[in-house]
Order: sequence, then structure tokens, then C-alpha cells
Amino acid sequence: MLDMTLKKYEWNIGMILIFGIMLSGFASGLGITPAITNVDYFEDFEYFGQFKIVNTQGYPVDVNIKINGNLASYVKMDNQLIHLEGNEKRNVQYKLKLPNGIVKPGNNDLIFVATETLDDSLKGTYLGASFSLVTTLSIKVPYAEKYLETSFRVKESDVSDSTIFIIEATNAGSKQINNIFADIDIKDNNGKVIDSLKTDSISIKAGESKNILIPWTKGVLGDYVAEITVNYDNEKNKMEENFRVEGVRLDIQNIAVNNFKLGEVAKFEINLKNLWNENLEVEGDVKIYDAYESLIGNFKTSKENIMPNTVEFLVGYWNTKDVDVGAYTANITLNFYDKHFEKGAYVDVANDGIKIKINDEENINNSKFNSVFLIVVFILIVTNILWFAYFREK
Repeated sequence: MLDMTLKKYEWNIGMILIFGIMLSGFASGLGITPAITNVDYFEDFEYFGQFKIVNTQGYPVDVNIKINGNLASYVKMDNQLIHLEGNEKRNVQYKLKLPNGIVKPGNNDLIFVATETLDDSLKGTYLGASFSLVTTLSIKVPYAEKYLETSFRVKESDVSDSTIFIIEATNAGSKQINNIFADIDIKDNNGKVIDSLKTDSISIKAGESKNILIPWTKGVLGDYVAEITVNYDNEKNKMEENFRVEGVRLDIQNIAVNNFKLGEVAKFEINLKNLWNENLEVEGDVKIYDAYESLIGNFKTSKENIMPNTVEFLVGYWNTKDVDVGAYTANITLNFYDKHFEKGAYVDVANDGIKIKINDEENINNSKFNSVFLIVVFILIVTNILWFAYFREK
């Protein structure tokens, strides 16, 4: 027993050492300082800045410097690829000159990204990863006495509920703003304005934020664009957001099989309504299962282009040559564009006819499979917990 315990500890120590060696290869010996530099904006802005890169490793590296941010094109730097010997420090200098009127109120950030790459002489001899470090120049631009920051988002819904437009407004200035209101134009996917909304007027104190919520209940299924104009003190903030009113796009109204005799080819007619606000090109895939959930039939339907709010028939054929009288289940998958809609059905096959009843579940067999799968996963989890407890006691 003691011998086994010692071996277990030896194994654990060995694994710790192995992981330590592996992790050491991924640790970066590159440093950058300062993390952030804050500067106040002024007219005819010209700024000379610098940051320090430190290589604490015992071998040379190359450091590639990239500049990110809306003001990156105004930065001048002599060299953005820097070679550092082992344990070398280097000050990197740059110049930023901005034309008047280019910056926005608030913080305007320039981000310098330094990425370590190995010196050519060491490539192929070192196992590790390239690391990136950042330093930021943040230029603070003062707000006007009345300055409103706005953002917009949509809480999408289905046809049974309201779509909620949410305008988030912050008074970033130094004085209260009165008479803030929004106009919203809602356009369909053809760019036609189908509805317009206007909010009540509100006021926001300096430094405070408020949310403006606007419900919309007139939407039918489809894609839309909301164009928002927030008005305040003769100023306008304009925004735009795409959104969708979801729900079931297709409705299987009924499935019929007429003039059928067992052993013949059954003609399925799927009566399908397009609930969407645009044309849908739809094709069906039907799978039929027996009582043991074995697949006994599979066929595709015709492909039809269905206009908005209209009904079409998808037609498919099932050869019943080796099929017996009895009860079966069907899974019907309707494919359109990059999406699909599934529905389950019960199929009652007789000698002189087939009756089909659509089920509320999307997919009868998949729901059974998911239940079995969850039970299996639960059993495996419990088994692993018991095994863990058993070996822990050992």
C-alpha cells in the first residue's frame, strides 16, 4: 500500500513538472509600459509620445507594432518592426498630429499592439507562442454644455408579442437637456415605410441616463429596418437597426393522400401556407418510422415558390410495396433558404387509404431520442461521480 502511495505521488509530481515545463514555453518575457497614457485634447493638437518595451528573455526577439483606432492614420512612427537583444530595453517614440474637428467628445483611444516574434536565428528551435501586449493613448475631448449620447437596440419578438425599441440616452454635458424625443420609421425589406412612431418628450439632467421604451405590435412575420432620429435642442442623433419579427414561417394546414390502395405508390399532398412577408422557395423531406422507430420510408417533395400569405401544395410520393397495415409516425422537414422547419405527424395506413394527423411536436422521433439521450447522460454523470468517490476513498 505504501509503495502504491509513493508511486501515485511520484506520478503527480512528474505531471506537475511536465506541465510546468510546457507552460514555461508559453510564458512571455516581453513587457510594455505604461499601460495607458491620458492626454487632454487641445486645438491644433500635436503630441509626441513614447512607451517602453522590455525583453527580459535571454535571447533576441523581433517585435511588430500595429496601431489600432480611428486616429491610427494620423500617427507617425519611424519603425514599426523593432529588434531587441536578450534583456534589452527600448523606448519607442511616435508623433500624433490631428486636424481640428476630427475627434469626438469623450475618450478617443489609440491602441499600440506589440507582438513578439522570434529572431530568424532561433526559429525552429523554440516551442512556444507569440504574445501581444498593448499600451493605450487616450485623448480626452471635453463635451459641450449640452451633449446627448444615444444608442439603440431592439428586443425582437414573435407575432404574438410586441417588438420593443429601446433608446439608451446619456446626458454627457454639463447642463440639463429638455425636450428629448424620438421619431422612428419602420421599413419593410423593400425599403417602404410601413409605420411611424413618435415618443413623448423627456428631460435628462447632466450626467444622468434614461431608457426610452417604445412597443410596436403591428408587425407580421418578416425582416424590417428601424430608422431612429433622436431630437434635442435643435440637434439630431440618427441611428438604424435591422430587426426581425419571428414566429413560425410556414403552416402545414393538412396532409392528404387520395385514391390509395396498399402496395401502390401513395401521393402525398402537403397543404402549406407561407406566413412570412416575402416569397419562400420551399422543399419538403418526409421520413416515416415504424413502431420501433426504424426508418421505413423517405421521400422528397416538389419544390415550390410560395408567395406571402398564400397556400401551395408540396407533392411527394411514397412506395408502399412492403408496408403493412398499421400506425406509423412521420417527420416532415421543410427547407427554405438556409433554414428549416420540422413537424411531426401520425400516419394510419389501411388497405384502402392513409390518414394523417399533424402533431403539435416539431419532431416526434427526435423528441424521444432527446429524452433517451438525456437519461443516458444523467446515468453517465452519476456513474462518474460514484467512481470518483470510490477512488477517493481508496
